[in-house]
Amino acid sequence: MCLIPDRAEHHIEAHFQISEDNKKRWKPPRRSAGKSQKAAFEYSFHFYSRKRVDVDCDTGGDYCDFITLNEGRRTNIAIVVGDVSGHGIASALLMATARAFIRQRVDLPGSLSEVIADVNRQIVRDVEDSGQFMTLFYMMVDQDSRCLEWVRAGHDPGIFYDPERDLFEDLAGPGLALGIDGQYTYETNPKEGLEEGHIIVLGTDGIWETQSPDGTLSGKEALHQIIRENADADADRLLEVIIKALGHFREGLSLQDDVTLIVVQIGKA
Repeated sequence: MCLIPDRAEHHIEAHFQISEDNKKRWKPPRRSAGKSQKAAFEYSFHFYSRKRVDVDCDTGGDYCDFITLNEGRRTNIAIVVGDVSGHGIASALLMATARAFIRQRVDLPGSLSEVIADVNRQIVRDVEDSGQFMTLFYMMVDQDSRCLEWVRAGHDPGIFYDPERDLFEDLAGPGLALGIDGQYTYETNPKEGLEEGHIIVLGTDGIWETQSPDGTLSGKEALHQIIRENADADADRLLEVIIKALGHFREGLSLQDDVTLIVVQIGKA
């Protein structure tokens, strides 16, 4: 039997409410009914925040967002994935704050690197000397020019796969986590020549650091193999296969971290 003080009960209720609000708000926009929009690229995402019934941590620090942009002939989309240090209500609040900063800043002029630099300065002021920080991967898919642009702020690189050449590439680049140095200069990284069938996978370390009962980590090589073997599937199906494979790998073991996974598949021009 466990008796939880009233204050702790309020904290648990607050954590749960924030987590439920995240699920309701942070979903990708509906795919357009227009044929050209649907053919340009498909995306699917999975967000799972582990829950533990204790006072210190029952809300995770993963973050993902989908932001529609209208600078070209067709609607482009910014895809964001991040991981806040720690867990609990402080991390959830920083996650919400970062989301608000990003969504406010993207409506103003500036390159991707300038957007993230401005967001970083705001977060540095917000966290002050708390020691909190946040890794981030911010990517824009440009339908008009068939290219990607991204900024990496301390987050694991995205995974790019070309099935035709059976080639994996890291969407890497320099970049410090947000909240550490307000004067840091970020870098926009481009990739041109997107073709039908190309696959982009973004996620947090809860994917490749999923543990088996004997403590083995799933790793990125296993993820690459799953992507390779299911490259003909659509984005929804590929994501489903990856999540199911992680479940088999754990053999019933509870998740040790939050799991966020985003799959983008490039369609016809």
